[in-house]
Amino acid sequence: PYFALAILFGLALLSTQHTGPPAVSAVVRWDRPWYGFYALIFYIEKTVWPFGLSLLYPTPQSLPVLNGRGIVCWILIPLLFVFAVRLRHRSPTVLFGLVFFLLTLFPILGFIPFPGSAIAADRYTYIPAIGLSLIAGWAVQGGHAWRRILGTGLCALLGVLCWRRAQVWEGGSERLWEEVKSQYPESSVAYAHLALLCEGRDPSRSVELYTAALERGFVVPAAYRN
Repeated sequence: PYFALAILFGLALLSTQHTGPPAVSAVVRWDRPWYGFYALIFYIEKTVWPFGLSLLYPTPQSLPVLNGRGIVCWILIPLLFVFAVRLRHRSPTVLFGLVFFLLTLFPILGFIPFPGSAIAADRYTYIPAIGLSLIAGWAVQGGHAWRRILGTGLCALLGVLCWRRAQVWEGGSERLWEEVKSQYPESSVAYAHLALLCEGRDPSRSVELYTAALERGFVVPAAYRN
């Protein structure tokens, strides 16, 4: 019954995805798989190395699928699958965690077109990350003391990173969009949101930000009215 409900809600979601600004949905059909593979590499990288996080990850104009980090992921993913399959009888946790991660992540990788200006979002990994967490838990368990020390250190590091990220979110919308602007200076969406936040208290800065958004391709009537 849960699987049937998932299909039902998935179809309902797809039926609502014909409006909104084009992004991955605007990519020509033959190019879509590359955006999906790019998103997969991106999610694995950000899950394993959670630095440089952002409220918005704009869709890239070119696909650096074959850059250094991409090549490493292309090598590691098949090797991890081979390792998981060979280990499935002794410890099926690794294979289950990897399959769980990929299956729950697949609907939002871009193979199915969705409108919007982002190619990825942190919130999309909340459930898929459970699979990688299972693998991490399996890796640090056991009788060896160094595994427990490693697991404790990893949890402490992730806790500190989580706390630091929470400070950014507590800073409010303006701090979040300023962070996006600093990390992705060509993001028209970041300039437009900052302009909207400045409308009431600083009209001149709002006009400057709207102008910058328009120069970067942002198309919204409100930007012209201001």
